[in-house]
Amino acid sequence: MTTATASPPSVRTRALGLLGANLWGIADQGLISGGNFVTMVLLARTLGGAGFGVFTLVYTILTQAYVFQTALVTQPHNVLGATCRGEPYVRYTTATAVWQAAYAGLCAALALLAALAARLAFPAWTPLLVALAGALLGWQLQEFARRVLYTEGRLGAAFASDVVRYGLQVGSLALLWRLGRLTGPVALGALATAAAVAAALGWWQIRGSLGRALDTDAIRRNWDFGKWLAAGGGASWLSDGAYLYLAAALLGAHAAGLLRAAEVLFGPLRALMAFVTTILPIRFARARGVGGEAALRGQLKSAYRLVIPLVGIYGALMALAARPALALVYGDEYLDGVAVLAWYAAYLLAIYAGDLVAAALKARGHSRPLFAGQMVGLVAIPVGWLLVLAFGVEGAVLAMTLSAVLVLTAYWHAFLRHDPRRGATELEPVA
Repeated sequence: MTTATASPPSVRTRALGLLGANLWGIADQGLISGGNFVTMVLLARTLGGAGFGVFTLVYTILTQAYVFQTALVTQPHNVLGATCRGEPYVRYTTATAVWQAAYAGLCAALALLAALAARLAFPAWTPLLVALAGALLGWQLQEFARRVLYTEGRLGAAFASDVVRYGLQVGSLALLWRLGRLTGPVALGALATAAAVAAALGWWQIRGSLGRALDTDAIRRNWDFGKWLAAGGGASWLSDGAYLYLAAALLGAHAAGLLRAAEVLFGPLRALMAFVTTILPIRFARARGVGGEAALRGQLKSAYRLVIPLVGIYGALMALAARPALALVYGDEYLDGVAVLAWYAAYLLAIYAGDLVAAALKARGHSRPLFAGQMVGLVAIPVGWLLVLAFGVEGAVLAMTLSAVLVLTAYWHAFLRHDPRRGATELEPVA
């Protein structure tokens, strides 16, 4: 009698398993994407091109502070915390919470200082910057709690926290729009209030993961892991985010509004991006801890087979339907962004491809190559300046795409170079 040998799961089966095992997480990211989509559409239609552009320039400060928060606080907790259990985990999480509170307070204080400075040179920006301080504080405290829930695998609880936040955010903004009182500062104030309420719920949800004793070494380990991610986040902003300000400086605030409007129309893909940057490093790290490099490579291949076709199809459809999509969502004021929308699809495809291999590098504990890869992307900045001068807003997206391709190439080089199968000596876990 012969014994049947089970065949290994196909790549398609593994990809579907990757998706199915994280349905709560994907639903959560979809909720966030939908909430942000409605928020930005309401503001774009209400504030007009130039006003929306100014709001975008301030709002980008909020998102960049989130990038540094991810690098220095939440991503280290997702990766390092995933390997802790019991009392050591509580002490580690408590110390990280203190670290988070200090960072959030610093960001809010800097925003208030910027508001004072703006009174001298750009008084119209002062109300936006004051409201930004509250948004920074509420956003980061809520984000920390939900990311702790992600580390613990409590994705349903994270979803509940975000239901509160984005339900309040969208509801209040819709009411303000209906009453004709929706302005940039008022919108940031509504975001801050909604995030603060959700933060209170989130910290109550993680109360069992917080204690009185601190792991005094936790901040050092978080810093060792996250310092290169933070440096890479800064370099990433210079290699693509800075084009928002460059376009505004050379072409006017309306150009920044066009770039943000294009990004918003790709909002449904942001759920996928958040899935990649939030869940995959945790999943990859656990897979590698159990099955080694072979398991990590299998997970990475599955992620590529799942993510890249979805991004490519959505991007192609959006590029083909750019004009009717812009007209439907924003009206005629943004129709000069048709070419911008088409090129943005190519940019996001390169970004996603890079984020997947970046998640694998994080799972290995290799944060320095992520910084090095972003530094490679800076090569495109001089070319980008010329592209903006030559092609306007479309040139900014072309430059962002060039930078993303350079970063993707550098990430893959780092991943393959340090592949233990090739005989290379693996880096230290927090290098």
